[in-house]
Order: sequence, then C-alpha cells, then structure tokens
Amino acid sequence: MYNLHKFKKKLQYSQYDYVFKKFEDMYRIVNLLTLPLVGVYKICVVSNEIKDIMSFIDKEQDYMQLQVDIYTDQSVLDYVSRYNPSAQIVANESDYDIFLRLISERGILFDKYCIYKLYSSIEHDLSYMIESLDLIVQEYGKNEMITLDMLSQLFVINDLVYPSNVLRKFLAQDRNRFKILQKCLSQMDNDVVVGATVKEIKRLIGTKADYLKHGVSEDKRIKSIDTENLLLAYKVFVSERGGINDAFILYKLYEMGVTTIDIKEGVI
Repeated sequence: MYNLHKFKKKLQYSQYDYVFKKFEDMYRIVNLLTLPLVGVYKICVVSNEIKDIMSFIDKEQDYMQLQVDIYTDQSVLDYVSRYNPSAQIVANESDYDIFLRLISERGILFDKYCIYKLYSSIEHDLSYMIESLDLIVQEYGKNEMITLDMLSQLFVINDLVYPSNVLRKFLAQDRNRFKILQKCLSQMDNDVVVGATVKEIKRLIGTKADYLKHGVSEDKRIKSIDTENLLLAYKVFVSERGGINDAFILYKLYEMGVTTIDIKEGVI
C-alpha cells in the first residue's frame, strides 16, 4: 500500500527501513527483499517526478507487501489528484492529529483528559510518539483503561496549564474556565499569561481568516471556534485593552462582553 504526503522539512526518516530519492533506486532494492517475519517494510520516497509517481500508482498492486510513503510538493499533489482522483493523498495533519491516529491504530483506551496530558508531556516527533504508545501497550495491553496514575508510572507528566489552553476554554465557554485560569496564574507570571494570550489570539485570528477564505486549515480545531467570541477576545486583549495588564480582569471583561472603551463611554 502507499500514501502521498506533502513534503515537510522536519520529516522523521528514522521511522523508515529504507529511504530513497529516486523510484528507480527503490525498485532496484525492493525487488530483492523477502517478506519480514513480522509486519511490513516501511519505505520512504522523496520525489517531485510526476511521471515516476504516476507510474508507481499504476502498478502499486505489485508492492502491496510494502508500506510506501511518497513525499512531494503540494503542486505535485494537486496535479496527481486532478488526474487521478482515487490517489491515496493524506491530508495535512497536525502533530496532535497524527498522535490521535496512532492511538486509534493501536486501539488504546484512555481515561478522560489523559490523551492530551500525555501528548503535552512527550516530544512530538513521530518516532517518539510511536515509541511512547508502544510502551503503553507493552506495559498495560489494549484492554486496560489508561489512567493518569498509570501514565505517571511510565512518563514525567506535564501538569502545566498553558495560556493558550485557558483561552480556548473561554472561547468555548467551558464550565471550568475560571478554575483553569486560576491554576494557570498560579503557575505563571501574570505578564507572561497576558503576553502569551495576546499572541495566541492574533494567531487564531489569522488562522480563522484563512479558514473562512479557503475552507481548509491545518488547525483542525479552528472550525469549532466561535468567530464572534474570537473577535471579542481580540478587542478585549488587543485593540481595546486600554493599558490593563491583569489577566483575570481582562477575562472578566470578556465574560461581560465589554472592553475598557465601553466602560469609559458608559456602556455599563
């Protein structure tokens, strides 16, 4: 089987048994391989040669005993999808999307909130995520509900609450949002929290604008963020902050739906 991926600079080659830059080199080697006793050989091909890629897709049935991942430029992916709509092109995935897919592939059951706790506590390169999840399967099997205590036996769990997590809780009107804010403020300096929140709001505004314009985004959660709530957060924390630098007060203003300018103008 094969998959086409958009090439990325941080590609983790260590996950593959063989890596090639030319299909002709791949054919020369894989035609000599015998089937492994367990699993399949994982092959990586990095190429922008459209003719070679299309040729491989035409005869991919001859290589079903292999997992072939082809990495190429977006323009090549667009060409292939146009002339071969059934081509197996993998949509751009965030590191977290990949992590969720790896969990699903292994059938691991996690208790509430444990998945993100684990994700935020380990490195996000593919090989390390695979190694971490395989360790869980090795230690606990697939029929156990994995709890935070169980994860703590294998990993150093990061219990830090990031400002970006707090912001998303407020944008989603999570019922525990103020408790999460208070925990974040107990772990970080107020100025750090405000600065990081402003940075995240600006990033989300840009990402949301791109999503509304093009209908796609690498941030899979951007669709669920309420646009009006995001714009209000921008007004409160960025454009109409009025010199206030207290995270708790700013979030209180956000909850009230007003800014410092509204207060000065007697809106409330």
